[in-house]
Amino acid sequence: MISVLVILGMLLSFVIPNSVDRINRAKYERMINEMTSIAQASIDFYNAQYPKAWPKDISQLAPKFMCFAAIFSPWGEVYELSFQNNLVVVSTKIPAGIAQNNPEGPMLNVVTGVDGDQISLAQSIPNEGIGRVQYEKKYLYNQ
Repeated sequence: MISVLVILGMLLSFVIPNSVDRINRAKYERMINEMTSIAQASIDFYNAQYPKAWPKDISQLAPKFMCFAAIFSPWGEVYELSFQNNLVVVSTKIPAGIAQNNPEGPMLNVVTGVDGDQISLAQSIPNEGIGRVQYEKKYLYNQ
């Protein structure tokens, strides 16, 4: 009986940490997807305004530019928006150490801290002139 409990305890000691890592990875991926969607919706909002203007907060993005406005991350922290010229930055706090195990590319910035990490995703407005020139060349070629 005791040996069965010892074996179960050993099995659980391997299963539980792996489960927590998988849950954190899924939350991290969801957070990155939400941050990317918020950034793209902010750019769409900016392009739809005349004169050009950024949204004041995330709630302005729903329902026209996003199905729903994800205000909180999977860890319950608020998403924050900031803007600089042609760049939108979405940031939030996450538990310490999670971003180090899950790198996501050059547009992601992680600032480590004692009580958690600050993670920011930056996205720039695409250059409209490049697309227009490519379209005009294609259009003229097909005539």
